[in-house]
Amino acid sequence: MLGEISGPLGALWQPDLILAIQRVFGPGWRLVFEALSLLGGAQITVVAVAWARWFRGRELASRLLLALFLGIAVDLLLWNLWPTPRPDDPRIRVASKIPISSFPSGHLVTVLTLWGTLAAVRVLSWVVVVALALLVGLSRLALGAHYPGDILGGVIVGALLLGVVAWLWPRLRRASARWSWPGTAIAGSLVAVAALAAATLAPPARWSLLGLLAGVIVALPVEARLVDFAPDRTQTGAAWWRRRGAMLAVGAAGFAALALGGTPFREVPIVANLVVPTLVALWLMLGAPATFHRLGWSRDPGHR
Repeated sequence: MLGEISGPLGALWQPDLILAIQRVFGPGWRLVFEALSLLGGAQITVVAVAWARWFRGRELASRLLLALFLGIAVDLLLWNLWPTPRPDDPRIRVASKIPISSFPSGHLVTVLTLWGTLAAVRVLSWVVVVALALLVGLSRLALGAHYPGDILGGVIVGALLLGVVAWLWPRLRRASARWSWPGTAIAGSLVAVAALAAATLAPPARWSLLGLLAGVIVALPVEARLVDFAPDRTQTGAAWWRRRGAMLAVGAAGFAALALGGTPFREVPIVANLVVPTLVALWLMLGAPATFHRLGWSRDPGHR
């Protein structure tokens, strides 16, 4: 296992840096670091993909989806090939027990694939991505969730995946331009089934991301064919804020309804962690755009 590596690399799986950070940042910092960790969590991926689809268009949402799907696939592969224990030194304050292999840090893979994709298309500065990676990495160490080697591994894996996405994306765009209906829906459904099947290899704590990916993959081709919502980016000033505020209110209302509907099943992992996230993704990527289109908020309300 990676935790048993000796020599210079072995130092990356020692508790020294974790203990040093926890001496500087006492228990009172826990909520701060848990909040920072959200920047690399599954929840932020939902917000990012929904924002991209609603306000920037289908292409950016699809590229984010590709990067995130590759990230979770590689995470699952590495977690199963090289199961690595979490920090267990009795001197370490462990915020919570996580039943997933420690290498690589899934949070850092998400930071690089999510925020890095936004930087690659010039929505964000790379300086922001570096700052986010440092903050999330610090938070995972401070919470006793990872060794430094796990953090470094997450950064390397995420950076490599960004290169893969940069190479693969234009080729997929050219290939998908030749696909016709219902081929796109069939292909999306097959990938969604694969995502849901991957739940058999992942602990329930990671099912939500798989469910979200499955729902998004099914929704995108269906929405493209039946709705084809195109965000209106010509508005400025007060009209811009009013329209986006209304869209956020409608989108959040649907999300809240699904979340509340799943409350009675929160003790049933397959429903709470897999089914409900899938339904949430279908709403964000299909239901909400269809509602926006119906309300006349598309760039061309009459187009299909």
